[in-house]
Amino acid sequence: MDIYKLKLGLFFALIYFSSCSPMSKESYIAEYKEFITEIKENSKTYDDAAWAEADERFQMYSEEYYAKFENDLTMKEELTLASYALQYGTLRTTQAMRDLAGFIFDEEDGLLTFLRDEYSDDVEAFMSDLADEFTYYKENQMEEDLEKLKKAIDEASNSLPELKVLLKELDADSLNW
Repeated sequence: MDIYKLKLGLFFALIYFSSCSPMSKESYIAEYKEFITEIKENSKTYDDAAWAEADERFQMYSEEYYAKFENDLTMKEELTLASYALQYGTLRTTQAMRDLAGFIFDEEDGLLTFLRDEYSDDVEAFMSDLADEFTYYKENQMEEDLEKLKKAIDEASNSLPELKVLLKELDADSLNW
């Protein structure tokens, strides 16, 4: 009986793991498109955990699955995939900018609200404390925020050279009809 359960469990595990990976080039492109659409529709509500999961999925689509099908892709498909990578990078960068804007402009506990409430009567103390707050942010949080922004920009810009090469090849191919 235990052997039967083990075999059944292994069978279902095999089906589960094989269903996670696209089985064809067409399904890869369709699933990647669905992923990008999902990010576009829901990214404004993502927290850090949701973005971490999305980053993992993006890496699977843009690296692991891409490597599986790259030799079978047409020029149009290559451009489509480059577009998906750029879209993801743009969405990721947009989120980083939202996070920064939230830090500054949040009505309840944003930096500007705090500064207005704390120093509306004392400009000299305001300027001194503003400098202290900025120094603290620069020393403790700014590097992390800049790294997030840089990562998002790098992800988007890393696709640009590939896209330029593809466009040149496409242009060369269209001239050789």
